[in-house]
Amino acid sequence: MLWYEVGVLAQPIARPLDLDDNGMVKQAIEQMKKLESDFVAAVSKVAESGSAVVRTEFREFVTHAQRFGTDTGVVVAQTMREFSGRIASQMVDAQIAGLEAARELNARFSQAASGFLQAMADSLRSEKKPKK
Repeated sequence: MLWYEVGVLAQPIARPLDLDDNGMVKQAIEQMKKLESDFVAAVSKVAESGSAVVRTEFREFVTHAQRFGTDTGVVVAQTMREFSGRIASQMVDAQIAGLEAARELNARFSQAASGFLQAMADSLRSEKKPKK
C-alpha cells in the first residue's frame, strides 16, 4: 500500500468523533429538559389538588426536583458517553478492516500487474530471438 493511501484511510481514526453535526443531540437534550419541566409542573398540579398527605409529599418532591432536578440530565449524559464510546469503537474496527482490505487489494493488484508485465517482457524477448 502506498504511504499516501494509508494516510488518507487513517485520517478518520485521528479525527475526534462529532456526534452533533446537525444539532440533534442538543435538540434531544432540550426536549428532555422540557419533558422534565412538564413533569414537575404536572406533579405540582397533582399536589395542589390532592389530600393534605399527598400535597405534603408531592410538594417536597417538587421542591427537591426544582432545586436539584431529576436524574434525567445524569442519565442522558451517561447514555451519551456510552453511545459515543460504542460508536467510536465500531468506527475504529470498521476502519481497521478497511485498511486491511485495502492492503490486500493492493497486494493482489501488484501481483496482477507484475504478471502482466512479465508476460509482456516474455513476449518481447521471444520476438527478438532470431528464428531458425
